[in-house]
Amino acid sequence: MSGSIPASALYFGSYEWFKLKSNEHGFGKTHPNLAHLLGGIFAEAVACIFFVPIDVIKERRQVQSSLKAYDYKSDADAVRQVAKHEGIRGLYRAYWATVGSFGPFSALYFMFYEKSKQMCLGESNETLGFMQSMLCSWVSGGLASTLTNPLDLAKLRL
Repeated sequence: MSGSIPASALYFGSYEWFKLKSNEHGFGKTHPNLAHLLGGIFAEAVACIFFVPIDVIKERRQVQSSLKAYDYKSDADAVRQVAKHEGIRGLYRAYWATVGSFGPFSALYFMFYEKSKQMCLGESNETLGFMQSMLCSWVSGGLASTLTNPLDLAKLRL
């Protein structure tokens, strides 16, 4: 929770900031799909500042008993040991692989989500209800996951 909450805040906050700025400069209005794609990649790159070290520690802790390569007493101990023995680069070992696999997912997710919201709302200036928002999220996540699954598989193998 200590990492996921700020990472999620960075993820959605970065996307909304990018969307706001691209609309202010007119780019979001003239090229909305591209703006949403770029906003998703931007959001992922920023959020990975927190997500990647969390994943590195989580994955090492998950395999430490079977691989016998690590001996971490806790998550904090794992962070200390990785930073001590591998430096900060050890905590960010998979940063570019993660952005390379999750960036396209986020790009497609936000593009599909914004497009599906637009389809649900039509010309109305209303906001989506809870169930409409859930449906748009479900469809968008399913499409983005399906299209980017090979990238995720490649990242996991790395």
